Amino acid sequence: MANFKFDALSYVGRRKNNQDSCFSNEISKGFYFLAVADGMGGAAGGEIASQAVIATAKSFLNNEPKSNIYPDNLKELLSQIFAKSQEAIALKIKQNPELAGMGTTLTCVLLYEDKYAYGNIGDSRVYLISKNEIKQITNDHTYIQEHINKHGDDIPEHFHKTYGHIITRSINGEDDKPELFPLDANYCTLNEGELFLLCSDGLITNKTEKDNSDFYEIIIGNKDLLKTLKNLISYAFSRGSTDNITAVIGEFGYLKRGKTSMPEYEYPPKNDQLTDNTSTTSNSTIDRVEEADVISENSSGKRKANSKKMLSVILIILTLLLVAIITGAYILFTEKPNKEEIIIVTEHNDESVKENEIKAVDFMGFEERKMELKLAVPTNIYWSKYPDIKGFKKYLIHERDGKFIDFTISSIGNTNINFNKLGIVAPGTYTLKIIVVLKNGKKVSGKKDLVITAK
Repeated sequence: MANFKFDALSYVGRRKNNQDSCFSNEISKGFYFLAVADGMGGAAGGEIASQAVIATAKSFLNNEPKSNIYPDNLKELLSQIFAKSQEAIALKIKQNPELAGMGTTLTCVLLYEDKYAYGNIGDSRVYLISKNEIKQITNDHTYIQEHINKHGDDIPEHFHKTYGHIITRSINGEDDKPELFPLDANYCTLNEGELFLLCSDGLITNKTEKDNSDFYEIIIGNKDLLKTLKNLISYAFSRGSTDNITAVIGEFGYLKRGKTSMPEYEYPPKNDQLTDNTSTTSNSTIDRVEEADVISENSSGKRKANSKKMLSVILIILTLLLVAIITGAYILFTEKPNKEEIIIVTEHNDESVKENEIKAVDFMGFEERKMELKLAVPTNIYWSKYPDIKGFKKYLIHERDGKFIDFTISSIGNTNINFNKLGIVAPGTYTLKIIVVLKNGKKVSGKKDLVITAK
C-alpha cells in the first residue's frame, strides 16, 4: 500500500481575523481525515463556528470504534460528522444568543487505506490531482453556481462581484444538508500518484473560472507539500484575494513532478505583492502605493501633479453635471413607475449611528421563499449582538393593498439580513426603505430603488 502524506496551512490574508479552520491527520492506522471550514457571521462568530465543526469532527472520529471504520461505512461516517456539526452550532447559539447568525462551510475527505469518500456544504472545495489533470470533485453551494446550473456559464463580471460571496447552504445550526460523494457508491478508489487539494474560497479568486491549470502547475513544481501550500496561498494573495486563505493537501504515493511555468512566491506574502491582472485589492495597499508616488516626486513634479489633479477634478465635475442634466431630463420626460414601498423597521442599541451609515446596498433573491438584503453599516456595528435575540424587535413591513404584512427576520448576521416567506413580493419596481430606531429614540433611515424580476 502506498504511503499517504499530508499537510495543512491557513493564512489570515487581508482580513483582521482568521475565520478559517483546517485539519489533516491520521486518526488511526490507515485512516485519515482532511477538512477545511470557512466561518461566517462576524469576526468572533465565524471563528467560533469553523473551530467548533473541526473539533466536533475530530472528537467524533477519535471516539468511533475501529469496527466501524471500513470502506463501505465511510459515507455514513461523513453523514454523522455533518449532522453532529449542525447540532454543535445549534447548541452554541442556544447557549449564547449573541452568536445567532453564525455559520461555516465544511469540506472533508475520509480515506481508509486506498478507499475514500468526501463531502461538502458551502463553497469550500476539493480538487483531485493526477497525472496531467486537476479537477474539482465537489459542487459549490452558491448563488452563482445555481445561476450557472439554470442559465449556463456566461456570467457578467458585475454579477460575480455582487453575488460571489453568497452561499446557499451552510452549517448554521439548522437543517441544511451536505452533498456526499461518490453519489452512486459507498467509496472511490485512490490511485497511486493522486493528490487531494482542499481549500476555502479565499484560494479561489474567480469562482466562475474553469481553468485550474495554475494550481496544477504550482503543485507539480514542488515536491515539498508545505512549500506547495505556501506557493498556492501566496499565488491567490497576489491575484487579489481579500479573504482568509486556507488549503489542505494529501498525496497518495508520489505524483510525478516536472518543470513548471509558475514562479515561486514569497511566503508570507507582502501586501503590495499584486500581479497586473489583480481585479481587487485592499485599501491599505492602495494607500501605500499613492504615498510612495508622492514621496518619490520632487517639488517641481508635485506642482505638475497638482495641476494635473486640478484639471482632472474639473473634468470630473463637468462630466457629473452633464450626467445630472441628462438624468434629470430623462426623469422629467419619461413615465415614472408606480412604486410600492417595502419598509424594514429594526432597532439598534447604539446612539452613534448616522443617517448616511444606513444604506440598502443590495437586494437579491435565491429563490421564491428566501431573499437576502445586504446593508451597508459601520464596521463596528454587529446586528447579532443583542442581549435577547428573540425579544428584540425585528420585522419587515410590506405595504400591499392598504394592508401591512409582518415578516419575522429569521436570522441576523454581521451586515446581512436573511428573511423568509417573501414569495408574496410580486415582480415589480419598489422603493426599499430601512428605518433603524436607536437607543435614544432617534430614527435614522436609508432607501434604495430596486427591481424584483420573475424567476
